Amino acid sequence: MADVDTHALSQAAFLVILLVTVLLGYIIRLTGFKYATEGSAALLVGVATGGVMAAYYWLLDPEHHLPGRLVEFDEAIFFQTLLPPIIFSAGFSVKKKLFFRNFITLMLFGVGGTLFMAAVLAAGSQRIMAWGAEQAGNLPYSSDDAQELRLRDVGVLALQFLRLFALSTALGLAVGVASAAVIRWLFRRPSPDREVLVVALMGLAAYFLAEGAGLSAILSVFFCGIAMSHYTWHNLSPAAKVITRHGFHVISTACEVVLFVYAGLDVWVTAAW
Repeated sequence: MADVDTHALSQAAFLVILLVTVLLGYIIRLTGFKYATEGSAALLVGVATGGVMAAYYWLLDPEHHLPGRLVEFDEAIFFQTLLPPIIFSAGFSVKKKLFFRNFITLMLFGVGGTLFMAAVLAAGSQRIMAWGAEQAGNLPYSSDDAQELRLRDVGVLALQFLRLFALSTALGLAVGVASAAVIRWLFRRPSPDREVLVVALMGLAAYFLAEGAGLSAILSVFFCGIAMSHYTWHNLSPAAKVITRHGFHVISTACEVVLFVYAGLDVWVTAAW
């Protein structure tokens, strides 16, 4: 019984932290404060809360030892519960004209930024690695045949990337168009609650279908959201349009707040010090 009470109090405390974070984010937006965003405010709240928890454990323990982790973050919860609504809402609410008008620029920044970070990490890793490890890593590529095989592997990886991108995008667009057909032909009479459920469930289906097929679930659910906002949304009843616009944004914001707070709490991991 005591464990149940403690767990309930922990959940209540976490909800209070989320409430404070939401209110703080609203104040930042209301006042137009330029030196912090809602995300950074949530992160700082998590860091401050983690500091209080760390101080409590440090003072409570006679030997001043901190637990290995203040919070346990399940990766399955992140990828299967928190991430899909965020990506889907981003696609559903994206400004399509601006997005496709600047698509090439976005891709250049995305690809260029990825290559830049890869180069920085590779250069840093080479400096950190010992000389012997570097030599051992270079041994398999000392011959010309191995170098040729390595270049072929690069080409195969590029083709696999293009295939993954194309199939993931096609799957998301197909599910989005299918949802528009379902809403248009089945819901002849307005039923806002069921219409919203169909949109939400088919959006989640795009994510998990892609994940099950070994594709990029993030790409699929993002482009599914774009397709739904362009085709499905215009076939919804007026009430369902309002619910989808604001309801998905509310759920996405809640998931983002939880992620930022957890990230702030995770700073206080004793292994990092």
